[in-house]
Amino acid sequence: MIAKLQTDARNTVWFLIKQAFSFQAFSCVSVVFHLNSPKDFRGCVLSPEVLKIGEVANSWQESLKYCKDQKMELVSFPEAQHQREVYGKLLQAQGASRQEVWIGMRRSSRSGEWYWLNGVPVNDTNWEEGEPGTVHDGQCAIMSLDENKNFGWSDKGCCEAAKPVCHIEPILLNIS
Repeated sequence: MIAKLQTDARNTVWFLIKQAFSFQAFSCVSVVFHLNSPKDFRGCVLSPEVLKIGEVANSWQESLKYCKDQKMELVSFPEAQHQREVYGKLLQAQGASRQEVWIGMRRSSRSGEWYWLNGVPVNDTNWEEGEPGTVHDGQCAIMSLDENKNFGWSDKGCCEAAKPVCHIEPILLNIS
């Protein structure tokens, strides 16, 4: 159970409450969460989304391992709105950099279909014109950080070098 304490117009403090005894007495647990004032389209944020561009360009597989070693994963975009939010955050962080970065999408060698590593179906895409190519053009997905290219995606050979975009999903308050 969660109890709410309003502190001011921008911040709300949430306390986790646990049932202490069977006769419905409650005690406060020492964990306190602050909701961020910038809203996330997916719900109320308890812990914000984290994005990190790796410092070294590596193969897709080495980039995947790098993110896992950071307790993160290669970024996946289950919804177009999430793509736009991530692009905005990367623009702020990167400034004028025009590099290409690995994202968490691969092509199945068996079917030729694209899939997100997090298991979410690939519905909303942002392929650059003429992309993706054939299975011989590349099995891994890369994203341009060039705003003029609309952060477009292309397929690349998985052994080519690029920096990864590592990601931690936000922790959201479940209000259902």
